Amino acid sequence: MGGIIAAYFLLNFFLVLGVMYIPLMEGNIWKYAFGYNSPIMYINCILVLAIFSKINITNKFVNWAGGSIFACYLLQCPGILWENLFVIPVRHLDAILTTPYLTIPCICAYSLFIMLVFICVDKILSPLWDVFTGFGQKLDARWHTNVINS
Repeated sequence: MGGIIAAYFLLNFFLVLGVMYIPLMEGNIWKYAFGYNSPIMYINCILVLAIFSKINITNKFVNWAGGSIFACYLLQCPGILWENLFVIPVRHLDAILTTPYLTIPCICAYSLFIMLVFICVDKILSPLWDVFTGFGQKLDARWHTNVINS
């Protein structure tokens, strides 16, 4: 278990350092590490799954937040949000703090804050989605489209 956690943190530590401090490699690291269907993203996902499959989580906050992680993924995807909530602030933090010892912890804290905001947005919108789902089910029952004919 400790080896999996160490592998995950080392991989991501070097990816962040590479993106931030090796300008010639930034595009390639971004493409192959963070792009959709990228091989390093698969490795990261497998490592995270391996870590969480070994943990029995009973913390109420973690379980509360965990239900919204997919929403965090979906909310950060639109380009305008990604650029304005992540890229620009991270560049400003890097320019202000100038050393990895200060920059990386601040970026991690900022990322956690943004995730918490996205989790809260998902939790606020959940009742609205329940209303839409109920409305769709009523229409389904009225129009008899809830039975699939083969």
